[in-house]
Amino acid sequence: MATNSTYLNLEQICVELSQINGLKFGEFVLKSGITSPIYIDLRVLVSHPFILKSVAEQMWHQIANISFDVLCGVPYTALPIATCLSVNHDFPMVMKRQEPKYHGTKQTVEGNFKKGQTALVVEDVITSGSSILETVITLRSSGLKVNDAVVFFNREQGGIDNLAQCGIKVHYICTITKLVEIVLKNEKLTKEMALNINKWVQKQNTPINESILHEYKIMNGSFDLLSYSERAQSCQQLCTKRLLNLMDAKRTNLCVAVAYTSSKQIFELSNAIGPYVAVIKIHVDIIEDFDYELFVKPLRELSLKYNFLIFEDRKFGDIDNAVKKQYSGGIYKISEWADIVSVHSVVGPTIVESLKSVHTAPYEKGCLLIAEMNCEGSLLKKSNIDASFKIGKLHNDFVIGFISQSQITTEPHKLHFTPGVKIGASGDSLWQRFVTPEDAILKRGADVIIVGRGITEAKDKISAAKEYQRRGFSAYESKISSASV
Repeated sequence: MATNSTYLNLEQICVELSQINGLKFGEFVLKSGITSPIYIDLRVLVSHPFILKSVAEQMWHQIANISFDVLCGVPYTALPIATCLSVNHDFPMVMKRQEPKYHGTKQTVEGNFKKGQTALVVEDVITSGSSILETVITLRSSGLKVNDAVVFFNREQGGIDNLAQCGIKVHYICTITKLVEIVLKNEKLTKEMALNINKWVQKQNTPINESILHEYKIMNGSFDLLSYSERAQSCQQLCTKRLLNLMDAKRTNLCVAVAYTSSKQIFELSNAIGPYVAVIKIHVDIIEDFDYELFVKPLRELSLKYNFLIFEDRKFGDIDNAVKKQYSGGIYKISEWADIVSVHSVVGPTIVESLKSVHTAPYEKGCLLIAEMNCEGSLLKKSNIDASFKIGKLHNDFVIGFISQSQITTEPHKLHFTPGVKIGASGDSLWQRFVTPEDAILKRGADVIIVGRGITEAKDKISAAKEYQRRGFSAYESKISSASV
């Protein structure tokens, strides 16, 4: 390897990468899911500081005329490159956390910066542009502006154009076509393999990860906000359609979480607040005097009388066969009376299939995927949100939405149920976090607010229910009216 004081040029870098196993040829499955005849692995650069510095210098010359205040490398491979740029050119850097902190400052971006400053994103390789856009979302959410990104290798799979549509200009050093030309010239690649790679490149166009693109659209507000009734008109899922229509007709987006252990208490509360709610949520397994005949029929009668849905918050999370039996059998026979049940996404998509198998399509029942929870220290991270999004798309006919603390999708027929809504409180001794109805709907994208003790422990439960109904629906109307201006 060259050891003189000057940095390597592009051709030398490409040759060196082929010698240190930074370039691999064969058949590889990329992060995007496609199979590629070439794999670029710049993680090896951490063991080769001179090549790393040479890569960084090539990128610095590319961005010399761009105006920005801080650098930010995409975790993890680009972090050493961004650090090298920062140290060599005495330029400030910030770091995006791969997962947000749930302790201390809870920051998603580390480092000193001011809101309104401009960040330049640094990445090693661009394929679809998904990882860059994900970093852009985090930086913009933290108050930074992002207009540009710099990458070393452009895989020529549509990433440049994808990000241009999101307002991000990508500056790159070398294309796959140029890389193949260099390594072929230096006899590091056979002519046959070079021809195969070039043919493969011409056929590629990889879209941005759908959940990341949805997150970007949500952050930018670049989607149409429809009323409940408008969403219901085009909805094919029967449970979702019914809920959207009743929320519009009753002027309520309130779900009351009832954690009572007595059947009588549940009946009395349901009878009192039934006119003001869209959904009543229960935990049937904590009812101490449960009797199927004496509990199910009266509760169903109340739900029909006041036109609300019954949500059994079972949080299914076992293997498929066990879940099917828990749902349809045992002493509870949940599938016979619950309109909605909750399911842990972490189990995977087959758990929804097991629930669906109990019924016949089109489904009058539905499930909510637990994407996020509102308790301090929850282990449900970004990966669980992405999984929930994918499972929801896969099972559009049964998944009616998500239990979440943020808006996961712009798809109009998916509902966001946000728990932990309480007026005048931020948290409790059991580490549950609370938000107001307005914050849940206007800031977190909730369609349905879930309220528990704010109503169930109120001295005047009817007045409390009316207040949550009023504030929740007013926030929804404000959101819809502002979108139409």
